Amino acid sequence: MKYKNIIHRAREAHARDCAIRMAAHVGWVFESRPELLPPAVRDFFCEPSAELILIPWGGGCLAGIETAVRETRCAALLLEPGATNAGLSTIYFTVVRCAGGKLLRHSALRLWANAEDTLFLVPDPDGDDLDACWFRVSERGIDPSEAPWTGPFDYGFGHADALVHATKPEWR
Repeated sequence: MKYKNIIHRAREAHARDCAIRMAAHVGWVFESRPELLPPAVRDFFCEPSAELILIPWGGGCLAGIETAVRETRCAALLLEPGATNAGLSTIYFTVVRCAGGKLLRHSALRLWANAEDTLFLVPDPDGDDLDACWFRVSERGIDPSEAPWTGPFDYGFGHADALVHATKPEWR
């Protein structure tokens, strides 16, 4: 987005705050290495040991991410503030990664936490693609996973939202 308005900047700041809290929870340490990153991702959070670029996103056009993922062979994790169908504030995630010689994009993921506070990215239960990939979020990065729950799963969404974004955003 060329010209960011106040709502876009507030959404982006909220996504950035959530990204920082999530990173602290799993133990990611960001490095500023702009000389090693393509221009499209230089201003975002880079976690080299997890091979991850964390991108707080306020919405709008975000060009060059796929190219950057191909060049760096790192996964990109985009965080965008949104709301559930029930109107509750949440963060939606998109994972862009290389696997099997292909560039894969997994959208409309939500953060889910189990009772041990382990984080997962899972398909939005109100979304269209319930058979999408699940990912475990750990210090090592984002790894494909099996479904993290064995019983009722609603608790995990609220628990994860509380872990990474405790305050209601001003733009809502």
